[in-house]
Amino acid sequence: MLEHLNIKNLVVVEELNMEFKFGMTVITGETGAGKSILVQALNIVSGGRSDASLVRNGMAKAEITASFNILSNIKLKLYLEDQDLDNDNECILRRVIASDGKSRSYVNGRKVPLSVLSDIGSYLIDMHGQNEHQLLLRNSHHQILLDDFSGSQALCDEVNAAYGNYHDVKSKLEALSAESSLLSSQKDLLMHQLEELNQAQINVEELNNIEDDYKASVNSSQLVEKISKILNSLNEDYGVNNILIESESELEQSKELDSRLNGIRELIASAQVQVQESVYDLTDYLSKISNQEDNLTQLSERITLLHGLGRKHNCQITELVDVQKSLEE
Repeated sequence: MLEHLNIKNLVVVEELNMEFKFGMTVITGETGAGKSILVQALNIVSGGRSDASLVRNGMAKAEITASFNILSNIKLKLYLEDQDLDNDNECILRRVIASDGKSRSYVNGRKVPLSVLSDIGSYLIDMHGQNEHQLLLRNSHHQILLDDFSGSQALCDEVNAAYGNYHDVKSKLEALSAESSLLSSQKDLLMHQLEELNQAQINVEELNNIEDDYKASVNSSQLVEKISKILNSLNEDYGVNNILIESESELEQSKELDSRLNGIRELIASAQVQVQESVYDLTDYLSKISNQEDNLTQLSERITLLHGLGRKHNCQITELVDVQKSLEE
């Protein structure tokens, strides 16, 4: 219900304050007395069109304020709460029109877009006449008027509830479908990753040794040179091995003269055995490392493949077997 209307500098009105009481209010007057200006003010304050010609001559702006009691207007109260514009049981609309034609809209002291003011105005004012505010001319109100006339509001609520349930179920089905599609894609990805690891034919021993094998292959020339030098120093005619053999033989003869030398002889004999074993191991290593250079390209390709799989699974190459087992499970 409209309780108060204030008009400033609108057309020919300098300032007008009107209080409205409960019940019907009739405004009468001669032609040109200003009745239409009151209607026009209500039209503007509820979101209607405005322009610079409405501002009183010589004034910077026109201002219209209307105060409504909305105690029984439940729909509007819900709308205001939804827009964070609620003010208990009162709704104050305000429209300011500048002399350049621009306007600002306010609801309960807060600036709002004109569309919001127009929506709120439709809950408060129903103008009947040759103007654009007639509810009968608004397509959005035809269904409401028809439902009210037929008394089918309960059926409308039932249909709305059924549609709401349908929309919820539809949303859940779409979410489940999307989740199923995602799970299917994830499964395909995991199967692809497992197939890659299976094709790579990885094993623990290779993963633990390939880094050392590759490093040895890259440096095989230097290793052959150094190992050959060591073998020569150990196993040539005057090498360490022969010196130990001769020393052990001399001590074997000398212990007959002094038994205390036997302990030293045993130490030298043990050293000679270890040197001889080292010679065998180094000779075997040299044989293998000599062929490593030929495998460098193959090792390089292999280690590139393994590092690529490691980056893909965010792990060290020595952990690829664990990743493979995890995917298989």
